[in-house]
Amino acid sequence: MARAMAFLAASLLLLSVPFCDWSQALDISVESSNGMPVSGADVKITYQKANGVTSDDGLVKEKTGEDGHYRITLANTVPAGELENRHIEVDAGFGSWQGKQQSFEADSGTLEVLFVASMAFEQIKVIALQSDGKAAAGASVYVSGLDIKKTADSSGAAFFYLPEDEEVSGFVSYGSQGEYFTSERATAGDGGGREILVRLPKSGGQEAYEGSATLSVTFVGLGNEPLAGERVVFYYDGAETPIYADARGTASLDFRGSGEAFATVKKNGYDYLFSYNVTSGQGMEETAALYPLLKIDYLESSQEGEGCYKVLAKVSDPRINRPISVKIMQVREGPQTTELPVEIDENGFYSTRICASPDTLVKAVASNTYETSERTISLSYAAPLPSPEPVVPPGGADSTMPQPIRPTSPTEGLEVIVVLIVLLAVVFGAAMLMLGKKDPQAAGGMMKYFTHGWGMMLGSTVRPIVEYLRSLVKKKEPPAGGPMFPRS
Repeated sequence: MARAMAFLAASLLLLSVPFCDWSQALDISVESSNGMPVSGADVKITYQKANGVTSDDGLVKEKTGEDGHYRITLANTVPAGELENRHIEVDAGFGSWQGKQQSFEADSGTLEVLFVASMAFEQIKVIALQSDGKAAAGASVYVSGLDIKKTADSSGAAFFYLPEDEEVSGFVSYGSQGEYFTSERATAGDGGGREILVRLPKSGGQEAYEGSATLSVTFVGLGNEPLAGERVVFYYDGAETPIYADARGTASLDFRGSGEAFATVKKNGYDYLFSYNVTSGQGMEETAALYPLLKIDYLESSQEGEGCYKVLAKVSDPRINRPISVKIMQVREGPQTTELPVEIDENGFYSTRICASPDTLVKAVASNTYETSERTISLSYAAPLPSPEPVVPPGGADSTMPQPIRPTSPTEGLEVIVVLIVLLAVVFGAAMLMLGKKDPQAAGGMMKYFTHGWGMMLGSTVRPIVEYLRSLVKKKEPPAGGPMFPRS
């Protein structure tokens, strides 16, 4: 009930937001330079890009039909105002040809968008016949490199429009039968172009014989979707037999005797290889998955300092000749991301450094020509500790007030006094010696004054020092003022 009320409240809030009601019908067509329709051309439409309001925001990818057209009506899906965006961009391409992007503002009515390829096309007519020569009406016909299937008409014919003089290969599937073809068999068509005749065998790929072992392999992709029309090469007993997978993604072949058979599919720049042990007189049905090859095997963090981390990522791809782009990003709340500087070491690890904040996520994205792989980890965050409160001593003394200065040692300053007394005696003795050599009488007078002065110094300085040291031995309170300042 609570969930239903929340949904109702969200719906009412959405309805309360003003929308600008506009729609734009598009009729996109692709033609060759000699005016023939280009079916199976790639069409990409970008509109209201990066508003981030709805899940279907911004991108449409489709192909032209048999007449070379793709039709769609775009409608505004964001509130009026700053978020509203009427800008529309259309791209089209076919194989190595890429048309020039066309852009415009959404208005009303139907807008016709024409792309003209820079190459001439011709008609390719594929005629599918059963093993007894009858038309294989309703057969599925595929052309390699085109993500499009044609259905043979009542005469077994299917029509394609392809670049002139280019090599063509493909596959015909009819029930449990199948056969591949190439343009090496092509002849000139009655109405121009080329014509390819395909005669289906009694069983997949070749005539069955007594005691044969039938191997049927269904090839699927990442989402277990069948990979129809893929070229499969079987290897057995030194012989190589190519076959195209049918509409179910299945390729079948009969083998004589028992042994190990191999099936190879070349896709996305890699040779997928599968092996099977076939047994004479027995049938085998297998499934082979052509999963993505680019992987982020490792994404971990280690702490470096308070709240900061070193992040390491390891990426693998058996296609060593394919360049890989690796990005490591900090993901904040909402759609905000910040790309971090990345280094790669001698062991192939990608690394970066980051200081965490609340709810910090780190995402690594690896991509090459064919695939993209992503992996995300979270970093723990600890808030900094508050500064410690000042400690107030017992009794509530204020630490900001001047404090009494106490001597660090009871004998502090005593060594200096002793050294000064010794130096003074040495200097005075040397002076008396020099004066006595010149005038003995004057030296005698000076000696009298020196003896009297020395006695006074000993009486006023040495005796308090002795008393001070005696008080320390007896653990009594030292005389006030210390050794330098005796009581008056």
